[in-house]
Amino acid sequence: MIVNCGRVLIARAVIATAVAILTAACAVRQSPRDSTLRRIDAALAHRDTTTAVTLLRTRVRDAQSSPEEVIYLARILRSRASVLDRISAERVLQEGLRQHPDHADILVELRRTYYDQTFYGDAQRTFERVLSIDPDRCEAHYYLALNAYRKWKRVQSYTAYLSTTIGHLRHKQSCAAETGDGLLMLAFSEYFVGEMTLAAEACSTYASLQPEDPEPLLLLGTIAYGEARYPECEGFFREAMARLGEDGRIAYGDIELFLASDDEKERYRRAMPEQKATMQRLLWLDHDPDPTTEINERWLEHVYRVFLSETRFASDNPPRHGWETQRGKALIKFGPPDEVQSTLEGPKPHAGRMETWTYLQFPQGFSLRFEDGYFGGNYTVPIGDDFSSQVLSESPPLSATSCESTPVAGAIDIVAFRDSDTSSSIYIAYAEDDESLEERLRTWDIKTFTARTAFF
Repeated sequence: MIVNCGRVLIARAVIATAVAILTAACAVRQSPRDSTLRRIDAALAHRDTTTAVTLLRTRVRDAQSSPEEVIYLARILRSRASVLDRISAERVLQEGLRQHPDHADILVELRRTYYDQTFYGDAQRTFERVLSIDPDRCEAHYYLALNAYRKWKRVQSYTAYLSTTIGHLRHKQSCAAETGDGLLMLAFSEYFVGEMTLAAEACSTYASLQPEDPEPLLLLGTIAYGEARYPECEGFFREAMARLGEDGRIAYGDIELFLASDDEKERYRRAMPEQKATMQRLLWLDHDPDPTTEINERWLEHVYRVFLSETRFASDNPPRHGWETQRGKALIKFGPPDEVQSTLEGPKPHAGRMETWTYLQFPQGFSLRFEDGYFGGNYTVPIGDDFSSQVLSESPPLSATSCESTPVAGAIDIVAFRDSDTSSSIYIAYAEDDESLEERLRTWDIKTFTARTAFF
């Protein structure tokens, strides 16, 4: 499974919420246990949340109830995950705020309840209120950063969201740098605003804290690729592939976009894993712009594009990988566009948000259109746009690493000699047809040339 920044961050948030009930229970247990609290403990030990909620409601109605008891009840209600229980949790916390005005812990819990109900605006305003009370509240900075990052990712046009993300995460790192939470999101945000040095620093720090996570290595490789530091890029990508595991490498090894005919694609889909691996290896050998060097720049470009598509276009609601989306496939096939134009209306009324990707660097420039009809961030080729559909499905991949080459007629002779019982020698002779070579050189108007040959 491919890792991506948004999903990792959200998964950790879910785990934190699951553990939160135990944290609240520990806070309550710091005071001497009376008989009611012991009965609540016993009910929860037997997974009897109904009895626990009833007993806690009685205590919370008391004007002398503690903030910890209010939070404890709200977390139990929220853990039951029904709509009515979440609404009840919200009401309990609102009542708790009337008893304990501007209590930061109750506000944090209220934000979590809003978030579970997808009331993101209310959740954001609640955390902004928390920061007005406690400017160094790390959790508030983290979730406000996550909210801003999600807003940027939905449209990817307003860098002010990234600036907000970076500001909150830098503050968060100053108050809880040892945990590393948010460092990867900070690295991505710095990358997308063009601060490559800061992105690499955040990425390296996170990698030292999470040595098994492949994602910081992929981002470091992406930064190195953009700066044409190909040996470093390959080192990062190779190590990341090893950490991803077999399932995680599937998207990076998939070559279906390179296959021209439906028969080839069907044959590739039906192939056994060993056969697919052989087909992939041969394809990358064939697409290597300079097979006489150890580095295959075209493979590096492909990994860079797949990772970028996953980072930019993956989504959790609905769950989908970035490379499965139509924009992701376009990015993998043609690379990042030279120009992106985003508008709020398409060619027909109420078409939603429209993106036009323009490619100028290739011999024949072209544009692709993508439509987000429901403003949910899922862009697809508009119905009726036959040109974009045809280019996306039928055009061969384009690469910035390709170099001009031409076939030259020649002959090769390979002879093997047995030297002894344990060793043999292979002699290879290769001859080029001088007339064919001369014709090619005359066509290209080249005066001098270097011929390089590689054998595999």
